[in-house]
Amino acid sequence: MKIQTRFILLFISIPILLFFYFTIPKIGNIKKNESLNNFLNQSDIVSLGQTLRKFATIHKHTNDWIDYGKILQYALQESNDPLQFENNLFSWLKPTFKSSFHIRDTFKGNGIVMYVNNNLVNDAYTNLKIIRIILQCHLPIQIFYIGIQDLSSNNIIKLNSIHNITFQDITLKFNNDILKLSSNNISPFMILASKFQNTLLLKSNVILLHSPQHIFNSNTFFKYHSYFFQYQTIKENLNLKISKDWIHSILVHPLRTKISKFRLLNEQSDHQLDDSVMLIDKKHHITALLVVCLLHIGQISNQVVQHTHGHKETFWIGFEVIGSLFGFNPVLPGMGGVITRNQNKTFICNEQVLQSDEHQRPLYFRGNFQEDIKYENYFYESGNESLWSSSGSLNCLELKKEPFKFDLELISRIEDMKSLIRQLLDE
Repeated sequence: MKIQTRFILLFISIPILLFFYFTIPKIGNIKKNESLNNFLNQSDIVSLGQTLRKFATIHKHTNDWIDYGKILQYALQESNDPLQFENNLFSWLKPTFKSSFHIRDTFKGNGIVMYVNNNLVNDAYTNLKIIRIILQCHLPIQIFYIGIQDLSSNNIIKLNSIHNITFQDITLKFNNDILKLSSNNISPFMILASKFQNTLLLKSNVILLHSPQHIFNSNTFFKYHSYFFQYQTIKENLNLKISKDWIHSILVHPLRTKISKFRLLNEQSDHQLDDSVMLIDKKHHITALLVVCLLHIGQISNQVVQHTHGHKETFWIGFEVIGSLFGFNPVLPGMGGVITRNQNKTFICNEQVLQSDEHQRPLYFRGNFQEDIKYENYFYESGNESLWSSSGSLNCLELKKEPFKFDLELISRIEDMKSLIRQLLDE
């Protein structure tokens, strides 16, 4: 029986190996004993993109650990240690996971992840209470933090008073001596480490106006197994041509039509993606997520920050580098509040930015409620030109046509949220 089983496995693996023999170029960008940092510190971003695509093709099309090793052996032209390439890129997964291959099928179901440290705990506590009490959502939530100094035991006790919440020190999951995680680069590692297949990342200052389940039920997520939101159209201090050329250098050409129209790649905005809310199906996009994680490590991470604002663009870039399709909410962000007029121009101003669902219905605010602002009107930008400005601490969006009106049900819900926040502040 054992001989028969081995014969079947050999019979299955031969066509897979032949496929990769004729379709995968040799990987020449990483040598046998080259460390992860040396590999990711290379300045040749074009070679990095090519290597990541080769790895992804192997990773996505292999379903057996033995075949994975054999294919890597061919790709690396190494006979002694065919998995050295894997070890060099993903040594930070150990000891929790033997390899990037073994992280598959370690997650299931839907859930929410949030990074919280001692400075963010009050925002997180408030918004988690809103999710449970006002929005009546009882999905499991994982709170991540970076070592025992990041989130005190008293703050863990405070958050743990909310039901169905668990906590994960990410330094116990991955090797932080390699990753050097901070609040600025933890997002993809949180999603990767979570116990959920469909993982919704929420930042602690996000105030949802509808149940998180509404995001899981979106048509965009159903089609692409991912759901990203767009950032407002703003030109600040990036050299957009240098930024555009750097991003172009790592992507496959010709660009897909949808990507070629991105505002960031057309020098229309410093930003493309709003990373305050993201939903990813890890079973479908595990390889893409691993690539996004690699773009948050070492010198390549520094290059990302140098050419974009922070790390948020790495999500769509990491997906696109290896050809994993992703879904963006088609509606650009906007503003909710009271209309003001200045020099024959009409604005809505607020400290918060409003994001909609794919049907232009208000979905969440990025930022906390302002007590003195009435939520009567809202409006979304068109993206054709930057209509954003600032007035003190307020963001302002210029209106080019009549705004929408918040419906009475949503106005009532917002007032309930503000009332709950006042109660929590008095505790």
